[in-house]
Amino acid sequence: MRLKAEVYICVADVPELSTYRHVYAAVSKCVSRGIYSLSEMPADVAEKLIKRGELLMTELSVEVSRLIGVEYLENYQYLRIVLRKE
Repeated sequence: MRLKAEVYICVADVPELSTYRHVYAAVSKCVSRGIYSLSEMPADVAEKLIKRGELLMTELSVEVSRLIGVEYLENYQYLRIVLRKE
């Protein structure tokens, strides 16, 4: 069994509706950026991923940025990294 990490870039679609009686949930749209070997991921990310099975990142590290080819995250964007077993 090989462990891999599937990386998604997600953007939250936050409603601009403001009211005191209702709560509106943000809906995220995610697009896969690829599947990477766990050994390609930074050690701290790989360790957290093995423990939790899934990881959300709101800030890019230099290593992850180089790996997935994304320089920065825009407003309401984040990474979702999911552990895959093959």
